[in-house]
Amino acid sequence: MISHTIIILGACALFGCGVWGTTERQVGLGLEDFYPDHHQAKVWATKRTEALASWSIGINWGALDYDSSETQMKMIKQFEDVVETPHVAQVDTKRLWMADFLIWTTRQCEENFEKSSDAGNCGRDKFHEASQSYCAGTWVENVYGLKEKIFQDPLGSCEPYEGGICRPGTEMHDEDMNDLNLAESGVYCPVVDGWSDDKWQFCMMQWRNSTGFSGGRFILDDDQGSPTSCSGEYNKDEQLRWPLPFSSGPTMFSFDLFSHELTLDMMHETRTVCDEDEELHCWMTGIPFDYWSQYDGIFSVLVHLAGYSTLVGFCIAFLFLFAKLNLEKRHPRCKIFWGTLIGAFLIALTIILSLITVVGLSVLAGVNLTGFSNMSFVLSVGFSVEYSVHIVARWLRAGMEKKDSLERVKHTMSFLMLPTFMSFVSSTIGVACLAFTEFEFNQ
Repeated sequence: MISHTIIILGACALFGCGVWGTTERQVGLGLEDFYPDHHQAKVWATKRTEALASWSIGINWGALDYDSSETQMKMIKQFEDVVETPHVAQVDTKRLWMADFLIWTTRQCEENFEKSSDAGNCGRDKFHEASQSYCAGTWVENVYGLKEKIFQDPLGSCEPYEGGICRPGTEMHDEDMNDLNLAESGVYCPVVDGWSDDKWQFCMMQWRNSTGFSGGRFILDDDQGSPTSCSGEYNKDEQLRWPLPFSSGPTMFSFDLFSHELTLDMMHETRTVCDEDEELHCWMTGIPFDYWSQYDGIFSVLVHLAGYSTLVGFCIAFLFLFAKLNLEKRHPRCKIFWGTLIGAFLIALTIILSLITVVGLSVLAGVNLTGFSNMSFVLSVGFSVEYSVHIVARWLRAGMEKKDSLERVKHTMSFLMLPTFMSFVSSTIGVACLAFTEFEFNQ
């Protein structure tokens, strides 16, 4: 009874630590984990994570209905919402190409003032022959809650950012207020509506020539423009493909990513705004999304792998036990089936208990969830099945002279104790060799 109690309490303690350990899990391997402690690259990668912890990221859209004013406002809203997430640095809305283009089509365009020697650089100065109209936008009410432009305090205080591109009625151009019959109490945003594809293409090219295509990337029909008189230099006159099959926003920066978990949090926050928007789909790019995506849902992957491994272990154990007992023909087939089924369930239960314990204790020992560790955890199923299937099989095959379960256990382990122990020792020696490598995640 004493030895039984010790074994049961020890097993419960290990399992309890395993359950607790799984709740403390962390994910990921950083660049610093792939170098020995004394290597210069490890020192650099460690300091970079501790001090800088920043990555450049981007936002992209596919073939949207760009000529729709609602799409334009929703697109800007997505960009602003991504910028407002906790781990993305502030960026003025006008840095987005769509916002910059829309402002260029209004009387608030600053190109003529910044280039006074070459007037006529705004959309309202560009005449489209086919439609007999200018590249002029309009203003609509801010129904999507876009950011408003931050205006300087007349007393001289300085704001680090300009904010959005929408304006209250009190800051609108007088001619816009009169032409559009706008109220001073409202907030209005620039949009373009009712343009033909040909006019869009023309005005986009004019905007590009005036501003240099700031705030995004597009697909052009030619790799480069026409050559200039200077060798190796080209004009920016490549034809823009319209309707746009793709566009991207400006470079943004994520920050305070001091751990893999924080990086995954940033990815989840931005993807909730962007990738998971079914109405107006966009997608995030950058090193965090290229590298850390492998750790997104890594625990769910482990749970699925553990479930499949347990199922396979159950099936293999059932087939092995049934075939072994059936060949001996010492019991009716009905008893063999039920005995085999119970034995396979005991082995599956052993697999589950072992997996939870191995994962939990490994996590408490500092092992993060990665593809490497998940593979190792699932490989532990092999040990569980290898040991337990032989023990259960010999227990079931014990002779009828064994009158109780204790005698069957003695019969089983008197034969299997030595090979099981030696198998454990040899496996331990083989695995222990990894402890002498210079890589921390191996240890």
